[in-house]
Amino acid sequence: NAGTYSTTLGAISLSAAACLHCLSGKFSATSGASACSGVSCKVGTYSTPGATSLSTAACLDCPAGKFSATTGASICSGTCNAGTYSIMLGAFSLSAAACLDCPGGRFSATTGASTCSGTCNAGTYSTTLGAISLSTAACVDCPGGKFSATTGASTCSGACNAGTYSTTLGAISLS
Repeated sequence: NAGTYSTTLGAISLSAAACLHCLSGKFSATSGASACSGVSCKVGTYSTPGATSLSTAACLDCPAGKFSATTGASICSGTCNAGTYSIMLGAFSLSAAACLDCPGGRFSATTGASTCSGTCNAGTYSTTLGAISLSTAACVDCPGGKFSATTGASTCSGACNAGTYSTTLGAISLS
């Protein structure tokens, strides 16, 4: 079948031919192929195996948060660890992926993240880096006189006006 090949000589049936899917980045447009055309995907890229044309064999960059250290990859199996993220496309190693700790106020429970989507609630903040959950982010209430109107804060940047004070903990606004 298209997208496959066999190196078995003199096969008398499809099962005896031991057809194999073309590797990622390679293709076979015809039935009965003894080899696949194209070039295997390089490290940092992937493609679906068994392609039937050059366009379907196109190698794609590994997405942010993931990497591939092998040629001919069908998936980017390497990932940034939980608590980290990466914005690099086409990474070929963990160091090339440049995984960064999630900043204070944010966390990532999943591996292979391109953002740290978990956040401390409004009225709270955290300075913990590389958190993997809301509990490890250790979000704390903004102290009296300070507030945070946004989620994911690493500080409580809002403050009472001069000449006023508040004892309210975890405030999200001046009022």
